[in-house]
Amino acid sequence: MHEGLRGWYGKIGSPRWCPQQSKFGARGGKHKGLDVAVYEGTHTNSLVNDGWLVWIPDETGTKKIGNQIQIHFTHKKERYTVVYGHLKDVLGKHPRRIKSKNEKVAIAGCTGNTTYCGIPNCHGGREDHIHLVLYGPNGEPQDPNLFFKFRLRNYDDKECKWYPCRNVE
Repeated sequence: MHEGLRGWYGKIGSPRWCPQQSKFGARGGKHKGLDVAVYEGTHTNSLVNDGWLVWIPDETGTKKIGNQIQIHFTHKKERYTVVYGHLKDVLGKHPRRIKSKNEKVAIAGCTGNTTYCGIPNCHGGREDHIHLVLYGPNGEPQDPNLFFKFRLRNYDDKECKWYPCRNVE
């Protein structure tokens, strides 16, 4: 995965760059996933070579991470589940067996608890993203970045500040 860590937050007129809040364990340990910047409508691939995909739509509109898929898989004889959240839709049949990391599994969306999705701010930043959660063998969330060894742009960026917008006449 070569996408960036999500970082643009805030209204069109007052954006903030803060990718460190999108990391696993951020926000005082309350952020149990990893927010990866992916434009709404982008097709996403499986992160595992072999697993079982389940689609979980947010029919009531009450799930924090909206529409999601879960891929259950085994690694070193241990069971794991990776969850993709804020999705628009699932691709292909479901439930189904995943056979390749290159297999397209879902379409990124803006469902659930997202703000300003699909809206560029005055610096061109957007909040579109996929929320990834990895549950380990004990059922506890783990850092997906450490497990999958992503190369996320802005992952080590410590900057977190508001940027002023100039009025454009």
